[in-house]
Amino acid sequence: MRFSCHCLDHPLLFDVREGATPETTLNGLLGEILLTRCCPFGEEAAHRCLERRRLDCPDFPCALSGVYKPSPFPRPIRLRFIPESDSTAFGLDVVLWGRRALALRPSLAVLVHFMGETGLRLGQGRSTRFEVSRPDLVFDGTLEQWAARLFPEPSRMDRLLVEFVTPFAHEEKIQDPDRGLVKAAMASGPFPLAKTLGNTANNLVLWRAQDQEPVHTPLTSELKNAAQAAREMVEDLCSPDNILIENNLLVPHQVGTRASRKTGAFQMDGFLGYTVLTGRLEPLLPWLSVWPAFGGGAKISFGFGQVRLWSGLGVSLGN
Repeated sequence: MRFSCHCLDHPLLFDVREGATPETTLNGLLGEILLTRCCPFGEEAAHRCLERRRLDCPDFPCALSGVYKPSPFPRPIRLRFIPESDSTAFGLDVVLWGRRALALRPSLAVLVHFMGETGLRLGQGRSTRFEVSRPDLVFDGTLEQWAARLFPEPSRMDRLLVEFVTPFAHEEKIQDPDRGLVKAAMASGPFPLAKTLGNTANNLVLWRAQDQEPVHTPLTSELKNAAQAAREMVEDLCSPDNILIENNLLVPHQVGTRASRKTGAFQMDGFLGYTVLTGRLEPLLPWLSVWPAFGGGAKISFGFGQVRLWSGLGVSLGN
């Protein structure tokens, strides 16, 4: 869904704030609305629902537990900020994955209107409310249909430019002498295609499992094994025998440190730029097609990893 938004109080001029982007501000506002205005049992009950992952609520799954924080599954919603030349206007894309998330589409349209009534915090004590248009339905279909829309001639795809519109972040697990196995952000080096696309394959398996009956699908060892098998298959397809990273221009981009109640402070830095892929791309297109909609890499719930895909002829692939 794509909403056109018009600011009512101030132009949309975000202050440069430590660890913040327009997408983190939008996601934070959505979470605030879900916690304070949407649970019929009150804000305190909503917080308990998240902390205990309650399954006995008669309204489960609601937008809060089923879409915004469906732990331990990946979040099946993506908010994308679309800047406009007019500083009093912006676009907002709401991308949903799966039948369960799509069933909540009317509720989410109402939530966006609530977001407009509450207003975006711009920094230095400023905030602005915004009017929201009736959403345009950009696309409604299966992953296969979406991939066919992006890549109408898959057999001819042998060169692809991936442009990172918002910072790309990648994390590897490393052994720390004091803390054991921890996540560390990539600081330099070539674009980690296999790991990044493998994560996408892993998430697709989990999303599909989450979308099945019964209402709550536990994260079983069998499901973890299936997700890992999908990851390894895609990583094999990304081997240098099949895919060459022909050009790689990723420039470090500092966003800063963000506070978390669970894990403390953590870095929100990443890379901007592009990378060019050549070779046998056709087998990878179903997973590559996910990136324009949901992003690639780590921290995608913060708006990181938003990409545009360009063909070898310099043509935007409808994303």
